[in-house]
Amino acid sequence: PNSMIVLEGAPWQRIRKIGMKALQKQKLDPMVPYVTSTCQKAIDHHFTTSAPVEMHDVMSAITFDAFHQFAYEMDMNCVGGERQELLHACKELGEVLSRRARIPFEMLWKLPLASNRDADQYYNIMRKDIGEIYEARVSAIQKGEVGEGVLDHLLTASQEEDPKNQMTKEEIMDQIATFFFGSFDTTGNTLAMALNHLALHPEVQEELAASLSDVDLSTQTSASLAQLELLVAVVEETNRLTPTAPAFPRTALRDTSICGGKYTVKKGAACILDWS
Repeated sequence: PNSMIVLEGAPWQRIRKIGMKALQKQKLDPMVPYVTSTCQKAIDHHFTTSAPVEMHDVMSAITFDAFHQFAYEMDMNCVGGERQELLHACKELGEVLSRRARIPFEMLWKLPLASNRDADQYYNIMRKDIGEIYEARVSAIQKGEVGEGVLDHLLTASQEEDPKNQMTKEEIMDQIATFFFGSFDTTGNTLAMALNHLALHPEVQEELAASLSDVDLSTQTSASLAQLELLVAVVEETNRLTPTAPAFPRTALRDTSICGGKYTVKKGAACILDWS
């Protein structure tokens, strides 16, 4: 409820100011070695035998672990089989958010349905985890142990503000949840779909592997990765063919005619825009 993507007016301006200050202190380059080391751990754990592997589950675990290292400087080791209840809850919440984005009618989310009760249960599991991490990082910062994770930057940026403008614990936790769902499920799905496309086009897979054979990915930065043309092309084509966000909700601000006047969208109407 306190996420900067749903707030409006003065509350949005206050939280966005702090969020932008925190993100300006955060560098994306550390994410590259986090992902590389997590991928290597996943390879060692899942691909040492010929047993079949559910790639979407593996990719979800990789992005989950990489995000937690990036945001909290903590290794959850989901690729190694730990924290599976939390990983499952976050994956299910991702599905819930996707369904609700397609049918954005809040009254439906409050009905006494099994799906809504499950969503509340998954949310509470995730919230408990974020709360524990929040308290741990606050305690560390109070001891002078400020890290480079997103949460530490958000906490310190808030403390630099006038007390009346500082973010509450609930507001900070909601921003971290927003960052998480903006990167976890989308990245995991993109990686899984990229591997699927490569499996369907083995000639491209072989060409990509050859182009990366002499590249030490653990030393790469976001800038140097952008120079790997075939890798960039594979990612962009994956997003073109199977976008992770093929539709998004909007509310009509005024009566609008579409399709040459054939249909009228009334002011205030909830709309789903499909750009896939």
